Amino acid sequence: MNKRGRPARGSPDMRQRLVATATTAFVEHGYHGATLRSIADATGCDPALIGYHFGSKSGLFAEVMHLRLAPAEVLAGALRGDPQTVGRRLADGLLEAWDDPVSGPFLAALIREAGSTPAVRDALAEYIDREIMDPLVEFFGGSTGRQNATAALTVLAGAIFTRYLVPVDGVGRLSGSQYREVLHTLLAQPIRRSRRL
Repeated sequence: MNKRGRPARGSPDMRQRLVATATTAFVEHGYHGATLRSIADATGCDPALIGYHFGSKSGLFAEVMHLRLAPAEVLAGALRGDPQTVGRRLADGLLEAWDDPVSGPFLAALIREAGSTPAVRDALAEYIDREIMDPLVEFFGGSTGRQNATAALTVLAGAIFTRYLVPVDGVGRLSGSQYREVLHTLLAQPIRRSRRL
């Protein structure tokens, strides 16, 4: 702590506080509306600390995205265990994240922002490719690994779109358990195909 009772410049506490404040700001105001000055003011620090800890606004956004989404951990958990039930685990992980009262709104805000902000779209696309697509390709393996991973990712993206972003009436009427079964059935095809090769 410094003389004013604030965390020191390079302290992990200040970094965590900046991420927490930025998460709220990005959800409430979007990428463009959340200014570095407003994030720093709400955190009680100088805006230069954002540069010190994250390099830039896009660096701060990438950190928020990584900590809020944490797909590597969710995906790693889903890909472990019996290959025959991986589709169920993928569906469960997706629905748990999107049904969560904290992460669901963050994810929806992130997708909306990606639709109108090239920097956010590029960061999100790179993140999905690195943290979701690459592990799926590795899981499926073989000469059709990328094709099967693309099929699985397309099913997951379609599920997000039709249930959470632009809710389709028939999809919205399904209970969580019914929707899990639908996703499991759809994800089973690329999984079965990869296991036959």
